Parts: sequence; C-alpha cells; structure tokens
Amino acid sequence: MVRSRLLKRILYISIISLLIGIAPHSAKAEANAEINPSNVFESNVVHIENLLDRLAGTSVFNDRPARNTFLSGNVLSRFFKFPLNLSETQSEQPRESRIPILMYHHLAEGEKSSSVIDPQRFEAHMEALQREGYQTITEDELLHYFQDDAPLPEASLLITFDDGYLSNYTMAYPILKKRGMKATIYPIVSRISEDDPYSFAGEIPKITWPQMREMQDSGLITFQSHTYDSHFKSQSLDGEQRGMVSGRMLIGNKLETQTEYEQRVLQDVEKSKKILEDKLGEEVVAFTYPYGSYSADTIRLLKEAGYQMALNSKYGINTDQNHSLFELKRITAKGSFTADELLKKIKN
Repeated sequence: MVRSRLLKRILYISIISLLIGIAPHSAKAEANAEINPSNVFESNVVHIENLLDRLAGTSVFNDRPARNTFLSGNVLSRFFKFPLNLSETQSEQPRESRIPILMYHHLAEGEKSSSVIDPQRFEAHMEALQREGYQTITEDELLHYFQDDAPLPEASLLITFDDGYLSNYTMAYPILKKRGMKATIYPIVSRISEDDPYSFAGEIPKITWPQMREMQDSGLITFQSHTYDSHFKSQSLDGEQRGMVSGRMLIGNKLETQTEYEQRVLQDVEKSKKILEDKLGEEVVAFTYPYGSYSADTIRLLKEAGYQMALNSKYGINTDQNHSLFELKRITAKGSFTADELLKKIKN
C-alpha cells in the first residue's frame, strides 16, 4: 500500500513537472551545454512515458486494468489535449502580418511640418519604402484581406492623403507614378471643383474632377471619403472643440439634439459617398475621420451609410490579431521625418 501511494505521487509530480517544464534532466548536460527548451520538454515526455510503462507492470493500477491503457505514454497527449512535441506547437501558431498605413496631407517646397512635406523629402520616403521591399496596396485589397482572408503581397503598406490638395496631383502623383506605387486620396468632396483648384478663397488649392479621373485611370490612385462638408470643428456636448462628425455640436447658439446630429452626419457621409461613386464610377468603401474625431455613434452612422472601414489618426500598426475595421490606425508621415526615421516608425 505504501509503495502504491509512493509511485502514484511520483507519477503526479512527474506529470506536473512536464506541464511547467522542470521534469528531471541531466545535470551534467546542463553544466556542459546550453539547454534547448524543446529538447528538455521532449526528454521530459520520454521520462514520463518510461515511468508509465514501468508502472503498467506493477500492482499500482492492476486493480483497474483499463487505467493502464488510459495512462500509457502514447495517449498522454490526448488526455491533456496538447501536442507533446514543442515544435508542433510552434508551427501551429497563427502568422501575424503587420500592415502599416501612412498618412500624408499637403506637399510644399521647403516645408517640414506634421502635415506638410517637401516634395524632395516625400520622394526620399518613397525611395526608402521601395528599397526596403514594401509593396503598396489599396483599401479594397486590405478589406478583402481582413474579411475574406485574401492574400496580400509580402510587406504590404497603404499610403493615404487626407483633404485632397492640389499638391497631391502636381507633386505626389508624378513621384508615385514614376515608381509604380499605389496611394489613396481622401478629399473633402464639397471642395472639389470641375476646373478651378483655387475656387475656395483663403484655402489651400484642391484637386479637380478631371485631375482625379486622370490619376484613377493610371491604376495607381484611388479615392475614398473625408466627408462632404464637415471638415471643421465646433463646441461639443462636453464643451471641447471637436470634429463635426464625432457627436452633438453647438449649431449657432443651440446644442443640437441626438436626432439632429445623426441626421446631419448621415446626410453628409451619404452625400460624399454617392457623389464620389457617381463621378468616378468606383465603389467607396472607406472613410477618414476629420481631426481623428469620432465616436461609437459615428461608426454606427458610417455603417448605415454603407461604408465598410474607416481610418483614424491614432499612431499604430494594424495586424491580423489587432485591428478594428472602423478604427484602423495610421502613422503620420511628418515632413520632419527623414527616410530613416520614417522606416524606424514603421518597423518599431
């Protein structure tokens, strides 16, 4: 009886040791070489299998013959429902793809701010991205990857421009076209004219419909929505200045109701989407939040309007396991960043 209890305790301790990776191994081997965790784990398995085989021939479990078979080493993994081979466990881990999204705005000679970049520096950014093997994709490709598990190129990356400035056409597009790189422009749709980029006094010139069609025809540039006419701030319910799509705002001297807010935003984002689709003939699936301001209500209204994804301005990298289609993170590609600094931001 004493012997039976002792052998049972040895068995239980050995199994627990296997689970936490400290079952007996050669002290001499540990002293002479660096221990490979996989090898130690597998040697622990052998140790327990041998112990179980020996116990099967003793009287410890002879009163319950079925348990001998159940505890034999070759079914131990099924009992614990995990593979005893560590390399098998490692090979089954899901692959984690990192998909950076870069955010640019305006290009201007000699400018190096958070939202404006010198065209020569922009070209240095693009050259560095290609040198490092990054391959540019579109929102449609990203959407199908997340929703349908469609394949993406290795080292995929998305380049975006907010607001729809004329410089996207005159400065950025020639650089992208020369290198065969894709990008997406998110214009404020009310600011797009048919033939006059300077039609809005006091504002930085915007692209025109003919310019947009020319870029789209290249197969490199696509267009998504950045509101119809809600790219400004107002005082919100909490008294802070926030982007107009994020919640209830002071309109004049009156705080709008929830119903008025929802009607205003829904009308805006639906109008923006419809005009872009009618003018360019391509489905609009994505939206960028002005000033990065949004709420759960904003997301719900975008979904109601038919959008399938949205990008914010929060810093981060989107991955298979860590992303939300209506809160996709971006990296602000500041005009002050050298090419190396941009690469560091993307990689780290």
